[in-house]
Amino acid sequence: MADGEGDINQGFLMIKCDDKAVKLVKKELWVVQVGSSLHLYKSPVEAAPLQSLEIKGAEVTKLDAKKKAKKSSLEMTVGKSRFEIACAGEEDRENWFAALTEASGKEPAPPPSKEAVEKSKKLGRGARMKKAAGGKLASSGAGKAMTRRLADEETQLLLKNLKIVIAKDSNKKKADEIENDIMKIAVKSFFLVDNKVVNGNVFLDVDGPIRRAFELIEKVWDKKERLSEEACTNAFKTIEGHLRKAEKVLTEILLPHLKPHSIQRIKGIFNYLGSARFLQQIIMDDELEDEVHELVQAMVRYTQVHHYKD
Repeated sequence: MADGEGDINQGFLMIKCDDKAVKLVKKELWVVQVGSSLHLYKSPVEAAPLQSLEIKGAEVTKLDAKKKAKKSSLEMTVGKSRFEIACAGEEDRENWFAALTEASGKEPAPPPSKEAVEKSKKLGRGARMKKAAGGKLASSGAGKAMTRRLADEETQLLLKNLKIVIAKDSNKKKADEIENDIMKIAVKSFFLVDNKVVNGNVFLDVDGPIRRAFELIEKVWDKKERLSEEACTNAFKTIEGHLRKAEKVLTEILLPHLKPHSIQRIKGIFNYLGSARFLQQIIMDDELEDEVHELVQAMVRYTQVHHYKD
């Protein structure tokens, strides 16, 4: 197996660099490590990396665990560049420490194929890191379920199809904006839970109304040809109410911990996706039938996984 298709480790990391010559496109990234290369993606659903870092010969150390803010962080020095890497938790830090230390002695490798990434989910340390950084479902820490589902197949499919529908309804720029805002809020939530700043169970209060909205959307989709105009309008208003409830709860959870511009992202997401106008327009538009069908099926798969408080 070629080096580029060998051991693959992946997960969300927050990366900062003190070298101004190294311009990271963003701080919160989905990182795929193969060989001595770190390929940095905006999210797990993106096909191509935003940029790549070569870490051959890097020195990797653990930052002082006695300091609360550093207990899940690593320091990596590559030449004259120093990187501070915040992991999802102490176990995740151990996994990334081992992976990056090993990677520093390898050769550079190109971004792996989708097939190689899928295979890595089932093998070795890559699977454990995936579990730690984004794949726990109902049988594990359920309180972290909403933020940890960012990398599972159901959520990737949901985000992918949502982006397609938004681009059709509006434009690609709007689709990219909404996706970017969703990922930023989700990753910030993820780190708040894993650093024990927020009890993960509270996010189930957000998941509940989203789940009810998805279930009603499925019913409307299945019966849209038989529903009266009044019944459709009432259904979309109810769906909007569920999503506004989710927005309210999420805002209350995150308000003490996020800056105003991040809270504004939440409002922007729900103002667009949670509006009865948007929902009614995409579901009743015959030209979007194929795209919306895939989106609704992704919602169905999402609701089939149930979570319970720890």
